[in-house]
Amino acid sequence: MMDSHRALTLLSPKLCLACLFALVAACVGGQRFSEALTLGADQSLVVVLAGQSNMVSRGKLDNAFRDQVLRSSGISYVWGLERRPIADFVSRSGLDDPWPRKAGNYTQGVGVSFALALRSMGVKQDIVLVPCAVSGSSIVEWVSEPSGATTEGLYERCLGNVEAARQFGEVRALLFYQGERDARDDIRARSWGKLFRTVIGAFRADLDNSALPVFVVPLPELGASLNDRYPFWSDVQKMQAEISGSALSVVDSSNLKTGDDGLHLDSESHRILGWRLAAAFCDRTDVC
Repeated sequence: MMDSHRALTLLSPKLCLACLFALVAACVGGQRFSEALTLGADQSLVVVLAGQSNMVSRGKLDNAFRDQVLRSSGISYVWGLERRPIADFVSRSGLDDPWPRKAGNYTQGVGVSFALALRSMGVKQDIVLVPCAVSGSSIVEWVSEPSGATTEGLYERCLGNVEAARQFGEVRALLFYQGERDARDDIRARSWGKLFRTVIGAFRADLDNSALPVFVVPLPELGASLNDRYPFWSDVQKMQAEISGSALSVVDSSNLKTGDDGLHLDSESHRILGWRLAAAFCDRTDVC
Protein backbone atom coordinates (compact mmCIF):
# COMPACT_ATOMS: atom_id res chain seq x y z
CA MET A 1 0.00 0.00 0.00
CA MET A 2 1.26 3.49 -0.86
CA ASP A 3 2.48 5.34 2.26
CA SER A 4 0.89 8.69 3.07
CA HIS A 5 4.22 10.42 2.60
CA ARG A 6 3.95 9.67 -1.10
CA ALA A 7 1.24 12.30 -1.19
CA LEU A 8 3.91 15.00 -1.13
CA THR A 9 3.88 16.61 -4.55
CA LEU A 10 7.22 16.46 -6.37
CA LEU A 11 7.74 18.06 -9.73
CA SER A 12 8.85 16.13 -12.79
CA PRO A 13 12.17 17.08 -14.41
CA LYS A 14 10.38 16.79 -17.71
CA LEU A 15 8.56 20.05 -17.05
CA CYS A 16 10.43 22.98 -18.50
CA LEU A 17 11.67 25.59 -16.04
CA ALA A 18 9.61 28.31 -17.67
CA CYS A 19 6.45 26.27 -17.08
CA LEU A 20 7.41 25.76 -13.46
CA PHE A 21 7.85 29.48 -12.93
CA ALA A 22 4.44 30.20 -14.40
CA LEU A 23 2.76 27.43 -12.43
CA VAL A 24 4.11 28.47 -9.05
CA ALA A 25 3.57 32.15 -9.71
CA ALA A 26 -0.09 31.40 -10.35
CA CYS A 27 -0.45 29.18 -7.27
CA VAL A 28 1.40 31.12 -4.58
CA GLY A 29 1.11 34.68 -5.82
CA GLY A 30 3.65 37.00 -7.41
CA GLN A 31 4.94 38.60 -4.22
CA ARG A 32 5.59 35.34 -2.35
CA PHE A 33 7.17 33.82 -5.48
CA SER A 34 9.43 36.83 -5.93
CA GLU A 35 10.54 36.71 -2.29
CA ALA A 36 11.36 33.01 -2.63
CA LEU A 37 13.61 33.71 -5.59
CA THR A 38 15.61 36.43 -3.86
CA LEU A 39 16.38 34.62 -0.60
CA GLY A 40 20.07 33.84 -0.92
CA ALA A 41 19.79 33.09 -4.62
CA ASP A 42 22.88 31.33 -6.03
CA GLN A 43 24.55 31.37 -2.60
CA SER A 44 22.85 28.60 -0.70
CA LEU A 45 24.18 25.15 0.07
CA VAL A 46 21.65 22.69 -1.39
CA VAL A 47 21.43 19.19 0.15
CA VAL A 48 19.22 16.34 -1.09
CA LEU A 49 17.56 14.05 1.49
CA ALA A 50 16.70 10.68 -0.06
CA GLY A 51 15.77 7.23 1.18
CA GLN A 52 12.86 5.98 3.26
CA SER A 53 11.17 6.53 6.64
CA ASN A 54 14.22 7.11 8.84
CA MET A 55 15.21 9.95 6.52
CA VAL A 56 11.64 11.24 6.38
CA SER A 57 11.82 11.43 10.21
CA ARG A 58 10.15 9.59 13.04
CA GLY A 59 11.60 11.18 16.19
CA LYS A 60 9.29 13.15 18.48
CA LEU A 61 9.95 16.88 18.49
CA ASP A 62 11.04 17.65 22.05
CA ASN A 63 11.10 21.16 23.50
CA ALA A 64 14.88 21.55 23.34
CA PHE A 65 14.92 20.72 19.62
CA ARG A 66 11.90 22.95 19.00
CA ASP A 67 13.70 25.88 20.61
CA GLN A 68 16.82 25.21 18.57
CA VAL A 69 14.81 25.20 15.36
CA LEU A 70 13.00 28.41 16.27
CA ARG A 71 16.34 30.14 16.92
CA SER A 72 17.80 28.92 13.64
CA SER A 73 18.23 31.17 10.64
CA GLY A 74 19.10 30.54 7.03
CA ILE A 75 17.88 26.91 7.01
CA SER A 76 14.92 26.08 4.81
CA TYR A 77 13.01 23.42 2.93
CA VAL A 78 12.45 23.71 -0.81
CA TRP A 79 10.02 21.80 -2.97
CA GLY A 80 9.07 23.01 -6.38
CA LEU A 81 9.94 26.69 -6.50
CA GLU A 82 8.71 27.39 -2.98
CA ARG A 83 11.13 27.92 -0.12
CA ARG A 84 10.15 28.08 3.55
CA PRO A 85 12.23 28.30 6.77
CA ILE A 86 12.27 25.15 8.89
CA ALA A 87 10.90 27.19 11.81
CA ASP A 88 7.58 27.35 9.93
CA PHE A 89 7.00 23.71 10.68
CA VAL A 90 7.12 23.81 14.47
CA SER A 91 4.26 26.29 14.73
CA ARG A 92 1.73 25.03 12.21
CA SER A 93 0.34 21.80 10.77
CA GLY A 94 -0.89 20.77 7.36
CA LEU A 95 -0.83 18.02 4.79
CA ASP A 96 1.87 19.82 2.83
CA ASP A 97 4.32 19.82 5.74
CA PRO A 98 7.41 17.63 5.27
CA TRP A 99 7.31 16.87 9.00
CA PRO A 100 4.19 14.73 9.47
CA ARG A 101 2.45 14.49 12.83
CA LYS A 102 3.01 11.38 14.94
CA ALA A 103 1.36 10.69 18.30
CA GLY A 104 0.36 14.34 18.58
CA ASN A 105 3.90 15.65 18.20
CA TYR A 106 5.77 17.13 15.29
CA THR A 107 8.69 14.98 14.27
CA GLN A 108 12.32 15.90 13.90
CA GLY A 109 14.53 14.40 11.27
CA VAL A 110 18.07 13.59 10.28
CA GLY A 111 18.14 16.35 7.64
CA VAL A 112 17.29 19.17 10.03
CA SER A 113 19.68 17.78 12.65
CA PHE A 114 22.37 17.72 9.95
CA ALA A 115 21.70 21.36 9.01
CA LEU A 116 21.69 22.54 12.63
CA ALA A 117 24.96 20.68 13.21
CA LEU A 118 26.54 22.38 10.18
CA ARG A 119 25.51 25.73 11.57
CA SER A 120 27.12 24.85 14.93
CA MET A 121 30.27 23.83 13.05
CA GLY A 122 30.59 27.29 11.57
CA VAL A 123 28.89 27.00 8.18
CA LYS A 124 27.61 30.50 7.35
CA GLN A 125 25.84 29.86 4.05
CA ASP A 126 22.09 29.44 3.86
CA ILE A 127 21.24 25.75 3.87
CA VAL A 128 18.50 24.45 1.60
CA LEU A 129 17.12 20.94 2.23
CA VAL A 130 15.33 19.12 -0.59
CA PRO A 131 13.11 16.42 1.01
CA CYS A 132 12.79 13.44 -1.33
CA ALA A 133 12.64 10.48 1.06
CA VAL A 134 9.52 8.29 0.93
CA SER A 135 8.53 5.89 3.68
CA GLY A 136 8.48 2.22 2.75
CA SER A 137 10.35 2.72 -0.52
CA SER A 138 12.61 0.04 -1.97
CA ILE A 139 15.98 0.62 -3.63
CA VAL A 140 14.34 -0.66 -6.82
CA GLU A 141 11.95 2.30 -6.74
CA TRP A 142 14.91 4.71 -6.61
CA VAL A 143 16.37 3.47 -9.88
CA SER A 144 15.52 5.85 -12.73
CA GLU A 145 12.89 4.77 -15.22
CA PRO A 146 14.16 3.73 -18.67
CA SER A 147 14.10 6.29 -21.45
CA GLY A 148 10.66 6.57 -23.01
CA ALA A 149 8.82 5.21 -19.96
CA THR A 150 5.25 6.45 -19.62
CA THR A 151 5.44 6.70 -15.83
CA GLU A 152 7.90 8.35 -13.50
CA GLY A 153 9.37 6.85 -10.34
CA LEU A 154 10.73 8.26 -7.12
CA TYR A 155 13.99 9.20 -8.79
CA GLU A 156 12.32 11.29 -11.51
CA ARG A 157 10.11 13.11 -9.02
CA CYS A 158 13.04 13.79 -6.73
CA LEU A 159 15.17 15.04 -9.60
CA GLY A 160 12.44 17.48 -10.56
CA ASN A 161 12.58 19.04 -7.11
CA VAL A 162 16.36 19.06 -7.08
CA GLU A 163 16.53 20.80 -10.46
CA ALA A 164 14.12 23.48 -9.22
CA ALA A 165 16.16 23.95 -6.02
CA ARG A 166 19.33 24.61 -8.00
CA GLN A 167 18.16 28.18 -8.59
CA PHE A 168 19.09 28.82 -4.94
CA GLY A 169 22.60 27.41 -5.11
CA GLU A 170 24.83 24.47 -5.93
CA VAL A 171 23.84 20.95 -4.91
CA ARG A 172 26.62 20.04 -2.50
CA ALA A 173 25.56 16.64 -1.21
CA LEU A 174 23.17 13.72 -1.39
CA LEU A 175 22.28 12.09 1.94
CA PHE A 176 20.85 8.58 1.49
CA TYR A 177 19.35 6.44 4.26
CA GLN A 178 17.43 3.42 2.99
CA GLY A 179 17.37 -0.36 3.03
CA GLU A 180 14.82 -1.43 5.62
CA ARG A 181 12.25 -2.42 2.99
CA ASP A 182 14.81 -4.45 1.05
CA ALA A 183 15.77 -6.44 4.16
CA ARG A 184 12.49 -8.32 3.68
CA ASP A 185 13.40 -9.73 0.27
CA ASP A 186 16.38 -11.97 -0.52
CA ILE A 187 16.90 -10.82 -4.12
CA ARG A 188 16.64 -7.09 -3.35
CA ALA A 189 18.93 -7.47 -0.34
CA ARG A 190 21.65 -9.16 -2.41
CA SER A 191 21.21 -6.61 -5.23
CA TRP A 192 21.26 -3.53 -3.01
CA GLY A 193 24.85 -2.50 -3.67
CA LYS A 194 24.57 -2.71 -7.45
CA LEU A 195 21.27 -0.83 -7.50
CA PHE A 196 22.57 1.88 -5.16
CA ARG A 197 25.53 2.52 -7.44
CA THR A 198 23.06 2.88 -10.31
CA VAL A 199 21.09 5.47 -8.32
CA ILE A 200 24.06 7.66 -7.43
CA GLY A 201 25.42 7.35 -10.96
CA ALA A 202 22.12 8.70 -12.29
CA PHE A 203 22.11 11.63 -9.84
CA ARG A 204 25.66 12.58 -10.74
CA ALA A 205 25.00 12.32 -14.47
CA ASP A 206 21.76 14.31 -14.39
CA LEU A 207 23.28 17.01 -12.16
CA ASP A 208 26.40 17.08 -14.34
CA ASN A 209 28.66 16.52 -11.33
CA SER A 210 30.64 13.29 -11.38
CA ALA A 211 32.16 14.22 -8.00
CA LEU A 212 28.89 14.96 -6.17
CA PRO A 213 29.53 13.97 -2.53
CA VAL A 214 27.25 11.12 -1.44
CA PHE A 215 26.78 10.11 2.19
CA VAL A 216 25.06 6.81 2.84
CA VAL A 217 23.80 5.66 6.23
CA PRO A 218 24.04 1.86 6.63
CA LEU A 219 21.31 0.07 8.53
CA PRO A 220 22.01 0.01 12.28
CA GLU A 221 21.43 -3.11 14.36
CA LEU A 222 17.88 -4.47 14.32
CA GLY A 223 15.95 -5.34 17.42
CA ALA A 224 15.76 -9.11 17.97
CA SER A 225 11.96 -9.01 17.98
CA LEU A 226 11.98 -7.96 14.30
CA ASN A 227 14.34 -10.62 12.94
CA ASP A 228 11.51 -12.68 11.46
CA ARG A 229 10.01 -9.65 9.72
CA TYR A 230 13.36 -8.54 8.24
CA PRO A 231 15.22 -11.83 7.65
CA PHE A 232 17.76 -10.33 5.23
CA TRP A 233 18.79 -7.34 7.36
CA SER A 234 22.38 -8.54 7.69
CA ASP A 235 22.60 -9.04 3.91
CA VAL A 236 21.70 -5.41 3.29
CA GLN A 237 24.18 -4.36 5.99
CA LYS A 238 26.89 -6.37 4.23
CA MET A 239 26.13 -4.71 0.88
CA GLN A 240 26.25 -1.27 2.48
CA ALA A 241 29.50 -1.97 4.35
CA GLU A 242 31.19 -2.89 1.08
CA ILE A 243 30.22 0.31 -0.74
CA SER A 244 33.20 2.33 -1.89
CA GLY A 245 33.95 4.89 -4.53
CA SER A 246 35.08 8.41 -5.25
CA ALA A 247 33.37 11.12 -3.16
CA LEU A 248 31.31 8.50 -1.36
CA SER A 249 31.23 8.16 2.43
CA VAL A 250 29.60 5.46 4.56
CA VAL A 251 28.62 7.18 7.81
CA ASP A 252 28.83 5.41 11.15
CA SER A 253 25.42 4.14 12.30
CA SER A 254 26.60 2.16 15.31
CA ASN A 255 24.97 2.54 18.74
CA LEU A 256 21.90 4.30 17.39
CA LYS A 257 18.70 3.55 19.30
CA THR A 258 15.17 3.09 18.03
CA GLY A 259 11.81 4.09 19.46
CA ASP A 260 9.07 1.80 20.66
CA ASP A 261 8.60 0.13 17.27
CA GLY A 262 12.18 -1.15 17.22
CA LEU A 263 12.73 0.11 13.67
CA HIS A 264 12.69 3.91 13.55
CA LEU A 265 15.35 6.00 15.27
CA ASP A 266 14.45 7.87 18.43
CA SER A 267 14.93 11.64 18.73
CA GLU A 268 18.37 11.50 20.32
CA SER A 269 19.65 9.15 17.62
CA HIS A 270 18.35 11.53 14.94
CA ARG A 271 20.50 14.24 16.51
CA ILE A 272 23.54 11.97 16.81
CA LEU A 273 23.25 10.83 13.20
CA GLY A 274 22.78 14.42 12.04
CA TRP A 275 26.06 15.35 13.74
CA ARG A 276 27.86 12.37 12.23
CA LEU A 277 26.65 13.28 8.75
CA ALA A 278 27.68 16.90 9.26
CA ALA A 279 31.15 15.84 10.44
CA ALA A 280 31.53 13.56 7.40
CA PHE A 281 30.34 16.37 5.12
CA CYS A 282 32.87 18.82 6.60
CA ASP A 283 35.63 16.25 6.24
CA ARG A 284 34.74 15.55 2.61
CA THR A 285 34.06 19.10 1.37
CA ASP A 286 35.60 22.58 1.64
CA VAL A 287 32.45 24.19 3.07
CA CYS A 288 33.24 24.08 6.81
